[in-house]
Order: sequence, then structure tokens, then C-alpha cells
Amino acid sequence: AREQGLEVYADQYPYDTSGSDGSTVLIPLWALAPPGTQVGGQLGETGGRGGRGDAKANLQARLANPAEAAKVRADIEHEITRRGGASRVVVYDFPDKKYVEKSIEWVAKDRGISPVEAAIWVQLNGSDRPGGARMRGFSLSEIDIEHIMQQDFTATCTDGDTVEFG
Repeated sequence: AREQGLEVYADQYPYDTSGSDGSTVLIPLWALAPPGTQVGGQLGETGGRGGRGDAKANLQARLANPAEAAKVRADIEHEITRRGGASRVVVYDFPDKKYVEKSIEWVAKDRGISPVEAAIWVQLNGSDRPGGARMRGFSLSEIDIEHIMQQDFTATCTDGDTVEFG
């Protein structure tokens, strides 16, 4: 578009994290909805923000069904990979402070379970919010950040608060 003369601009985060508001969720949202309910346009199969009810009980019900449990675990594995791996997803709000500022990989090692099971454990032992904790992913590439930042059509932006000095 720029080569065709259109004034197109971009903005970017200057850091390698996403979900900086704690919205990173490793559990598929469909798995937190009551089985058989309409979520995100399909019957209990896709994401969406409505109709979760009791997320912990809903997830436990799904895990009790072997076919659904396998799908839940596969979706969690995909999300962990998409977020850069278990070492790059960090908990920053959780009832047990031992796990705050620790990666899902660290939680898994501490509990002697896989990262997928750690994500499930966090959901079942944390708050009833999606994911069970506020988490942040660090899945963006530093090389890409530097490259995009150097383009003359890129403005650096952040979702951080304004800090006043003086």
C-alpha cells in the first residue's frame, strides 16, 4: 500500500510481551463454559467471553469426559506453544504468592507435573477468572521489534500509565 502512494502507518509495543493487562489465558474459553452451552457462536466448541458460570466446575466436568479432556489438553498445549513456551508465560497475580512472578514452566517443575497440567492446576486453584490467574506472555521477537521500530512509518506506543517526574 505504501509503494502505491497510500499513507499507511503502524504502531508497536517496544517490548516482547503480550497480555500486559494479565489477560493471557492458556485454558480454552470453551472449556470454561458449561458443557452444552452456546459459546462464541458454536455449541461449547469455541472461545467467547459469555456464559462461563463456574469456570472451575465447568473445567472439571470437561476433564471428566476423556474425549473432551484430550481436546482441552491439546488446546492448552497449542496455546502454550503459541505464547512462546511454558518458560515465557509468567504468573503475576495468584492467591498463593509463591507462584507470583514465576513461569508456568517453574510452576510445573515445582509441582512435578507437565506445563499443561500446571495450567489446569492454576485454573483449578486460582481465581474463577479465565486462566485462574493474571498471566502475561513473552512471545514476541526482539529481532522483529527492533526491525519494525526502525521503519520511518512506525510509531512506538505502550499501554502503560503515564509517569510524572518532578
